[in-house]
Amino acid sequence: MANKQKQFDIQFKKDAVKFCEDHPDMIHAECAAKLGVGNSTLARWKREYKNNNNEVQFRGSGNFSSDLEKENARLRRELKNTQKDIFLNLAFESYDSKSAMIHMKVSSRIWMRTNFH
Repeated sequence: MANKQKQFDIQFKKDAVKFCEDHPDMIHAECAAKLGVGNSTLARWKREYKNNNNEVQFRGSGNFSSDLEKENARLRRELKNTQKDIFLNLAFESYDSKSAMIHMKVSSRIWMRTNFH
């Protein structure tokens, strides 16, 4: 079974960092355990918070450095899906044409056999 990572939204990350700040009596491991996240994950969130002048700038899943990069990735996915759809449609049209031609050939041979023998 694949090991799927949990994905946390931005609000949860903000709240987790705030929870640690609001509970200085708890050690880091206790905070992480209470929140249900790994020690290193919580440490990274706190470090990012501290490095961004106490502002939370978590990008969420995908780790894009800007909204422009995130939009480019979305457009690339959309283009790839569109290309796949076009390819599949052409493949099915080609298949339908070939099968129709084969059907016509077989039908004409059967017709000729039945009518000229």
